[in-house]
Amino acid sequence: MIDVQPWAPALTILASIVTAAYVAWRLVLLLAPGLYRGMIKNNTISVDDFVGGPPSPTSAFKSWFLNRLNVGTRVAKKEGYPLKTEDSDKVAGLKVTSRNETGKEGVATTSDNPPVVVGTIRMGFGHHRIAYA
Repeated sequence: MIDVQPWAPALTILASIVTAAYVAWRLVLLLAPGLYRGMIKNNTISVDDFVGGPPSPTSAFKSWFLNRLNVGTRVAKKEGYPLKTEDSDKVAGLKVTSRNETGKEGVATTSDNPPVVVGTIRMGFGHHRIAYA
């Protein structure tokens, strides 16, 4: 009969788990560039051209995985929102543009003066938000 030490089966199981995890990670890295290309295929701006080429398999997986966690399978709309322009109730002569959810037309403007764009920047906890009206 074979004399097996009590730690030998545990060591064999541990080595099998580590090997399986390594093989699974290598498979993920093999599939990551394809998943990344599928994620960016409909982008109008190529970030890869801007940063000097496609990412490494690890970076491609991180980008795809974080995008999947944040966005899921949602696809961005290509159409814009209908807008309306109304007179401001706060400042005389100021036009306010907002989303037209009612379907009714706002006040039409026929001015030869160029429009003025008003923007705001809100600072938060380590980030900022920029809004233009």
